[in-house]
Amino acid sequence: MVSHLKDDQIQYCLIRLPEVNSVKDAVNVDRKDGKILTKDIFINWSGPAVRQIEKGQKKSHVGDVSAYLKPFHADLSAVNRENFTEEVVRERYTQTQVTFKT
Repeated sequence: MVSHLKDDQIQYCLIRLPEVNSVKDAVNVDRKDGKILTKDIFINWSGPAVRQIEKGQKKSHVGDVSAYLKPFHADLSAVNRENFTEEVVRERYTQTQVTFKT
């Protein structure tokens, strides 16, 4: 996914990841119906080459986009590729408590 991000653009995405049990290091499954439990994460990317004035102008778009894509469990703002890894996203979403079934 990181390869699709543009350094000179502000972009938004919603990703769905399976919920992982940190103790067992396995995907969590609903006990009643056997469905995989998932977390949805909203990501706001602001590339490092985006001008500050453009970042300020488009700040209000985040609320509109996130409202359109709700519900989600966590939101993440990313500004550089080095700190935008699967590990960071998973760490962020494991801090949330609500789960949806897929």
